[in-house]
Amino acid sequence: MVKNISQYNIKNKWLNYKTSVKPICVRLNTSDISASVNIDIQCKDVEIQNLYYEQFKELKIAFENILGNDWNWNLKAENEYFVKCSRISKTITNVSIYDKNTWPTVFSFFEKNLINFDLFWKEFNEIFKDLGN
Repeated sequence: MVKNISQYNIKNKWLNYKTSVKPICVRLNTSDISASVNIDIQCKDVEIQNLYYEQFKELKIAFENILGNDWNWNLKAENEYFVKCSRISKTITNVSIYDKNTWPTVFSFFEKNLINFDLFWKEFNEIFKDLGN
């Protein structure tokens, strides 16, 4: 994914995608059975967390037009560290971090979804930044 430049025309560390909105982070996960792209909303104040999640829901049509409609939307979820969050995620199965033969599938999955999220984020990030003010 090094060959891809962010829509902001800067090199982006795709594994550490910076949203510049503290409660919102993008996480990539792989395991011995699946790979996932997670957009996590974590905030100590549940009401603020819900506000960010509802803003994503308001933009769901635009989100799906750019990223597809096969994402899971969970207001109440838990991340891999057992921290409560809201999560928008997409998962593929039958891939393994331990099987090099599936790595191209995983990399392609991550690349496609991160590039598309970057397009969405370029268009709508200011709305989320304004929520924090």
